[in-house]
Amino acid sequence: VVANGALGTGSCGTTFYWRVRSADAETGEIIHSPWSEVRSLTVATGPGAALTLTNPSNGAIGVAITGIPFTWDKVADATGYEFSMVNAETDAEVVAPTAVSGTTYTYTGTLSYNTSYYWTVKALKDSVVFGQATATFTTGAQEAVPIPPTTPAWVWVVIGIGAVLVIVTLVLIFRTRRV
Repeated sequence: VVANGALGTGSCGTTFYWRVRSADAETGEIIHSPWSEVRSLTVATGPGAALTLTNPSNGAIGVAITGIPFTWDKVADATGYEFSMVNAETDAEVVAPTAVSGTTYTYTGTLSYNTSYYWTVKALKDSVVFGQATATFTTGAQEAVPIPPTTPAWVWVVIGIGAVLVIVTLVLIFRTRRV
């Protein structure tokens, strides 16, 4: 018999190994049998504990720096969720663990350009965490501000010379007609 909590908490996916032997006979004699073969058991997640993060997808790049909608699939029997986000490069907490009643959270702050973040959602049943998932994403690079185009000086010189030539031609045309 394994008492509650004897395997620890958060042990889903952990493999435990065990073996048995008899230690005492019914007659009170101390008799030790050989150990049995080693057996194992792996603790699986419960059926409602699987949590799938949907947006932004794991490994997404070019994510906007503000107004980001984070979404995940509903977990059966969950009474709420907890959302958190951390800057993956500095380990600084961007969003402290925040209670969320539905399956979406919109970040309205402003993140840094070209920076990796990871976000975690925990499925809660009352105050007990029974499912959790984490994904990463990278924000887009800062958009370059285009330099307004300028007209080179030589273009203005050519336009000026062309204008002078047109004026001289018109003057010559009108002068020759009078005579």
